[in-house]
Amino acid sequence: RLEGVMRLTPALGQQKIYVLIFTTPQDLQQTTKLIDPAKAYAKGTGNAVPDIPDPIAKHTTDGALSLKVKTSSGSSVLVVAFVALNLLAQYFGQLRAGGGLDHYATLPVPPAAVVLGAAGAYASFTVPGTVVTAVAGSVLFGLPLTHLWVLVAVIPLSGAALSGLGAALGLLAPRAELATLLGQLGMSAALLLGVLPAERLPGPVGWARDLLPSTYGVEALSRSFDAHPDWAVVALDLAVCAAVGVLSLAVATWAYRRAAVR
Repeated sequence: RLEGVMRLTPALGQQKIYVLIFTTPQDLQQTTKLIDPAKAYAKGTGNAVPDIPDPIAKHTTDGALSLKVKTSSGSSVLVVAFVALNLLAQYFGQLRAGGGLDHYATLPVPPAAVVLGAAGAYASFTVPGTVVTAVAGSVLFGLPLTHLWVLVAVIPLSGAALSGLGAALGLLAPRAELATLLGQLGMSAALLLGVLPAERLPGPVGWARDLLPSTYGVEALSRSFDAHPDWAVVALDLAVCAAVGVLSLAVATWAYRRAAVR
């Protein structure tokens, strides 16, 4: 079996992409030497390679072709990363540096309400940009609009996870400049790793991608463009966003209490 990965970028307004597979009489008369699976496994695990012959594949005029098409829809969710993570980190960093936390500390509201209120406000800023990006991208590249309702879950869950992370970075950073730097680094990581195909990333970079909560929002939205979406997997991705959101907001609340008493 032969496998390959192609990355195609449609032109603006292009509705279809054609894949042409052809051969020649000369190629049909030749053969292809494959690597025996036992040899490949031994090389991958660092064991002794067995002395066995490799299989020879004959070229024929017929066979089975399997195509798996995956769209990249990360741009929509990454609007959330810019506002919820980057701007919120800057906001809380400046609030802490300027003494603004002292004002909130005198209010008869729990710390969690302050963090949730700011996170909700900043996350709501992402709604227009996310919707416009998703609809415009789908129209330009001929993607179906049928399942864009998934954004109703993707926006708040991804927004909560990234807002909590941004608030924690801003509150834990010792200086406002460092909070801005951390927010921009986090946003850059989300922007870069959210649009690159996971299968093309090196191992350590792929692990870093798996740690970003925005990754699961991107995957949930991307899966909704499949011809037959696996809604169980989509729900699992959204559940990961929700769990990370609860955890990150809890950390941000703890960081708020820590910063307010100093």
